[in-house]
Amino acid sequence: MAKIKIKIKIKWIFILIALPVLAYFTYKNWHEGTPYGEKQYSPNKEFYYQRYKVFTIEEWIPYVPMPGGGSDSLFYVDGYVRGYTANGDFIGEAYAHGMPMANIFWIDDLLVVMDGASNNDDDGRIKFPKDVGFP
Repeated sequence: MAKIKIKIKIKWIFILIALPVLAYFTYKNWHEGTPYGEKQYSPNKEFYYQRYKVFTIEEWIPYVPMPGGGSDSLFYVDGYVRGYTANGDFIGEAYAHGMPMANIFWIDDLLVVMDGASNNDDDGRIKFPKDVGFP
């Protein structure tokens, strides 16, 4: 009888350890995303940004657009815009709702992501080193 209780305890300990590990790897893979579109280089070609699409539940729900609103489905593609140096070193990221419709542009030493959502946790900016000197 004691062996059965020990086996049950080991099973629960394994489950309690496996669930957080599984949750971590699920989030890591979701956050990583898949590249969406091409790399867009800064005017001086020293930096670039890349859009990354992340999985959302809305992708699995059938969507029929209203007449005249065919591009509304593009608002359901969420993801990240990530800034890199020309040799691929990561600098920063900003979350974008409706990523295909987001306006992304370079200003001085910033990459600004305007997605039209006011509930961003970040301010939609990726800060680059001060000595960038974009034209």
